[in-house]
Amino acid sequence: MTKLIGLIGLIVLMGLVGFTAFAQNPPRLDLRVKATSVAPGSDVEITILVSTEKPLNAADLAISFPPAKLEFLYAATGDSIIQYWKTNPKATGEGIVEFGGGTVSPFAGEDGELAKLYFRAEKEGDALLSFERSNLYYADGRGTLAETEANSLNINITPEALLVQSLPEDNFPPRLIRTEISENPFDDFNLAFFDIKDDESGLNKIEARSLKWFRWGEWSEIPNPVGVEKNVWAINVRASDNEGNSTEKVIYIWAVLLRKIAYFVLAPILGLFLLYFGFKLLRKKSRPAPSADRRAAGRELL
Repeated sequence: MTKLIGLIGLIVLMGLVGFTAFAQNPPRLDLRVKATSVAPGSDVEITILVSTEKPLNAADLAISFPPAKLEFLYAATGDSIIQYWKTNPKATGEGIVEFGGGTVSPFAGEDGELAKLYFRAEKEGDALLSFERSNLYYADGRGTLAETEANSLNINITPEALLVQSLPEDNFPPRLIRTEISENPFDDFNLAFFDIKDDESGLNKIEARSLKWFRWGEWSEIPNPVGVEKNVWAINVRASDNEGNSTEKVIYIWAVLLRKIAYFVLAPILGLFLLYFGFKLLRKKSRPAPSADRRAAGRELL
């Protein structure tokens, strides 16, 4: 009996070990660089990569760096698996690069690129980069926050290393690949999504202005996606990269435009129709009624 209990316990233990072995590993974030030792004045290109067995569709990240040793130049997102940027990668004055966004095509696999960060090596010494925030979200319909493994990266800045200059030349503006307007039945605004790529220096900002009637509003920098009032019938979008190249496009919201056209066409017709019948009715009421002698003469003729 004791042997039987021991055998059952061994089987259960083996099953637990087997289950653990086949359990999914958590997503992993990596910072990769071509050279971990560079000379002062060098350009440093750092690629942010994600590996996951379970599909992801959103990220909210913050990476710290020593601003005394590294100067942040810009971020390139042309090859990113993220399609829509809520926050474009930008550095704060505290030595933090923040960005976040999502995609309608969930990613699962090895070494999916999120962004490339470009720095300039300023001062000798060790420059440690690490994730201050590493929020990744599963594409499970609930936006479940994943338990993430995040690696750090150390770059040694020394005059004994080679001077590296790797900034890509950028003579081309961003490309507006696709726009989607998603109707929102619960609020007074819809959501506009812009799929914009810049393969060289990276997207810097998106600006837009809207047209409700016949006059454009003011330009303002927008997140992606952005809320659009339901009476807006055109959006003028301008995307700029980190080298100052820009592209501009007017996007028409045809359903709203057709409603406004129908209003301007049908309203005057309806107004004329009501005016015509109101005039006829008024004329009929103002006409004098026939006298008793004329009514009697009419009966005699009949």
